[in-house]
Amino acid sequence: MTTAAATVMLLGLRLNISQGMTPGYLMAFVLIPLWIPALAKFQWAKPLMAAGILALLSGVWLTAFAAADHDISVKNLVSDSILVLGITAGVGVMLWARKFMPIHILALLFSLGLLATIYAGELRLSANPWKYAYSVPVAIIALSIVRSMNKRLMEILALLILGTVSALNDSRSFFAIIALTTILVVWQYLPASRRNAVYKTLLAFGAIAVITYNAGATLVVDGYLGAGAQARSVEQIQTSGSLLVGGRPELTASLALLQERPYGFGTGVLASPADVLTAKAGMAAINYEPNNGYVENYMFGEKIELHSVMGDLWAPFGIPGLIAGLAMLVLLLRIVATLVAHRIGSGLELFLIILTLWNLLFSPLYSSAPTLLLTLGLVLLPRPGAQAHADLDLLHGNQSERPAWQGV
Repeated sequence: MTTAAATVMLLGLRLNISQGMTPGYLMAFVLIPLWIPALAKFQWAKPLMAAGILALLSGVWLTAFAAADHDISVKNLVSDSILVLGITAGVGVMLWARKFMPIHILALLFSLGLLATIYAGELRLSANPWKYAYSVPVAIIALSIVRSMNKRLMEILALLILGTVSALNDSRSFFAIIALTTILVVWQYLPASRRNAVYKTLLAFGAIAVITYNAGATLVVDGYLGAGAQARSVEQIQTSGSLLVGGRPELTASLALLQERPYGFGTGVLASPADVLTAKAGMAAINYEPNNGYVENYMFGEKIELHSVMGDLWAPFGIPGLIAGLAMLVLLLRIVATLVAHRIGSGLELFLIILTLWNLLFSPLYSSAPTLLLTLGLVLLPRPGAQAHADLDLLHGNQSERPAWQGV
């Protein structure tokens, strides 16, 4: 148990030993013989592991293929491979650790590692520490604590406080994530449907996401989230016609590159001048001005960075990487619908899922990696009959172990 607790905390600690290797990844690799058997107890755990390995092999093959007309960074090849292996092994550790500790304790340990990363100077706080550093670990800590209290009303209160702090600190996307999480928690007060509950919930979730986006956009444009957020939002809408597209122009660059080179680039492959022009053309199509240094210096300076987990899996690892990203997207949608449909979704799990769904589409793989492995490790559902932790074994009939918050 001590080894599991220490490893979970180290997985949250983002200290670079060399070439992207962290203490947590290193421990996860050492503990492979211990966590491999745990995969059989959870739905989709083995396919996810297999998808990660296949993506790595695809990345190496694509690198060899692209070497004829692209420059290769060995440093990036090694670090990107370690990142995907580390995420994969980290998920395995989290699943194994659920045998020893409840989910809220694992989340607390992990968040302590995230906080230690901030204080170790590994994250630049810039002018908005809440937005760029503290929001996620503080949210995990708060929701872990109230989860242990078994009171849904306390979860709602914590989410409202987190949403208010985000609104006051010019954090539009995090505010939207918290708002959607709050709606899902409140939703569970409604009577559960008995027929096609999961599918009905999934459809309703999509509708709620659209409504939340439109309501959030209105609040931002009307200035309720601050003058800075209002000015940026109005400019983005005027430029592209959409707050979402205008705020994430990298999406259009990714689509342009996908059309031009659907099989991907390869691990460690650097963009050619023609690739950069293709990306710029995609961004210019939404009236974004790509000749501002951001495209050359950030997106294609030292590596290909498409600012989404999906894009960052496709570019270096090709179609298998894209399939892995899509599989995670579909799986998390299925899990969130299942939890809410059965009225067993806590604020902690729902927050992590919504955050990860956002990151899959709109945040870089590197910065999303810690919460990606934490989310998959905590929310994968046990197989029927498998003896996983009681927190998530409820879908398979252990009603006697139902936590109090599920009946609130």
